[in-house]
Amino acid sequence: DFYLAISGCAPQHSEGGADASAHVDDAVRAGLEMARVACSVTRPDGQSTTLKIGLNSGSVCAGVISTAAPRFSIFGDTVNVASRMASTAEASREGAVRVHLSESTARGVSAGTEEVLRERGLEMVEEELMEIKGKGPMQTWTIQERA
Repeated sequence: DFYLAISGCAPQHSEGGADASAHVDDAVRAGLEMARVACSVTRPDGQSTTLKIGLNSGSVCAGVISTAAPRFSIFGDTVNVASRMASTAEASREGAVRVHLSESTARGVSAGTEEVLRERGLEMVEEELMEIKGKGPMQTWTIQERA
């Protein structure tokens, strides 16, 4: 299954506001918490749940699609890259949290969130250029346990 979450659509995170990049920190912290909680759940087969998390930042388009069966949808390049970050991420497992970040998201991580990562024994590691389907080579980062 694949789930999409959005951060930064609220007015307090609007472009140009005092907290214009706070959505990046919100998304990173939410991703870490989702990984922590999900990986503590044991599946019926006795294995720990695994979770792939990918984050990207940027503009999106949103709206209600279809009149026959209306549904809200979010789309655009930002969504596509977030999907690619998730699909190319290493899965978080119990005791091994991983969150894959695009360059735009990694640049938006605040010093405060980097401090929270250090306090939790995590670090943001720059990866080698990664070939991303439909995008070509991209610089990415992974939040993971400190080596």
